[in-house]
Amino acid sequence: MSALPVKDQILDYAQVLVQTRGFNAMSYRDLADEIGVKTSSIHYYFPSKDDLAIALVKRYRDGFKSALAKISADGADPSLVFKRYVDLFVETVRGGKICLCGMFASDMVTLPASTLAEVKRFFVENEEWLAGLLREGRESGHFNFEGSPKTKAEAIFSMLEGAMISARLFDDEKRLVNAAKWVQSALTE
Repeated sequence: MSALPVKDQILDYAQVLVQTRGFNAMSYRDLADEIGVKTSSIHYYFPSKDDLAIALVKRYRDGFKSALAKISADGADPSLVFKRYVDLFVETVRGGKICLCGMFASDMVTLPASTLAEVKRFFVENEEWLAGLLREGRESGHFNFEGSPKTKAEAIFSMLEGAMISARLFDDEKRLVNAAKWVQSALTE
């Protein structure tokens, strides 16, 4: 029996299931069986599956924001910060998972608007953070690229999300690592 509160156990295991199976392949029964509670206990904390999804995405976004603050806190040059950013994705793939919000995005046609809005926030927050890093990198001379940092950030984030899927499909994290190296090379040439 875990020492964690039931609500945290639910969120922890639900995140694992979503990142490995997808949201639509996870049920409250799966969660109840793993945690050792009745499904009514799951419904107590999360009355609907949408409530659970929103809680998962908000928690994931908060965790990712903390990770972004940590990887850029020491004032490292933008190239190193970009590498650390990519490492967040690589660590996820090494764990046999896909980005939680990437998995939700793949289920977008079946998600309620409220959940989809939270997933979009995650994408936008990452793209805005990346655009800031790219802007800083270009201004400091660490990056050399044409065009809008915002447009580049959107393309890079999309590439990383897609490369995670490819890396997982082929069980080869090098697909993600090589794609990221190509992007970093394109940014510095």
